[in-house]
Amino acid sequence: MNDISLQLPDPRQYPESSPSNMLIHYTQAVVNAGGEDERAACRASLRTALAGMLEREELLSLSVALAMVTSQQIYRELWNALRDAAERPDSGRHAVIFAVPLVLVIGSKGKATLPERIADVDTLNALFRLHGLFADGAEVFLSGKLLHPDSVIGIHSAQIYRYTRQLVDAARGLPLELPAAPIVAKDEGVFLRYLVGVAIREEGPSRR
Repeated sequence: MNDISLQLPDPRQYPESSPSNMLIHYTQAVVNAGGEDERAACRASLRTALAGMLEREELLSLSVALAMVTSQQIYRELWNALRDAAERPDSGRHAVIFAVPLVLVIGSKGKATLPERIADVDTLNALFRLHGLFADGAEVFLSGKLLHPDSVIGIHSAQIYRYTRQLVDAARGLPLELPAAPIVAKDEGVFLRYLVGVAIREEGPSRR
């Protein structure tokens, strides 16, 4: 049997050249680095630039850079660097923001409405601990509010950057008003919702 790659081709069209853009310049330097030491230094410069932009909530500049990259390789490098800067402080106690997908399959002879949240959220968290999804003694809390995918997408990188560094108590959850999304079904359907959680970590990130 032939070895067939499961990776689909990238359908996006990239510009042949990009205007002078600081983030693309830094990212291109990472890709073109001649050795690991040079690559690490270039990534550190890129991370510093991204952290400053996230601190100032320069979301438009971040979107422009991602839109103007000239290849999938540069896009992937810039995207991973953005995630690293937003989600992983250099050291110390910090929050990890995560979302658990929930697929609901519904069948009903008439119109049915499911609640917008899981009523007993404490039991939900206890079940996650019982089955080893949360480690023993871990400071982690999963909200019972059912979120539409659009609401999760709406949490932007600057918010993740801020919450990662400012949250000190997992049980309080995200200080963000995310609208819950009840499900209205007739006959049958499949629906996707998310449960957002917060975990607190004491140590800094592992540096790549």
